[in-house]
Amino acid sequence: MPVPTNWEMPGYLPASFVGADLEGANFEGANLQGAIFLEANLNDVNFTGANLERTIFSKEAEETLVLDEKQKAGIIWR
Repeated sequence: MPVPTNWEMPGYLPASFVGADLEGANFEGANLQGAIFLEANLNDVNFTGANLERTIFSKEAEETLVLDEKQKAGIIWR
């Protein structure tokens, strides 16, 4: 049986919260890398310590979300 010379991580689809009602959700410490939050209700959502690298949020959400500078820098605003 041949032995593979290298290993590739399988791909995955990011979580999609498009249009979801997430009011009051607690994502503290969650790995949400690449997740999509367009048109979601994000009132009172807790993203403390969450990995938001390459997540997608609407520009309108930027004004209401409580995020640290590292989180803000990793987000794609649309």
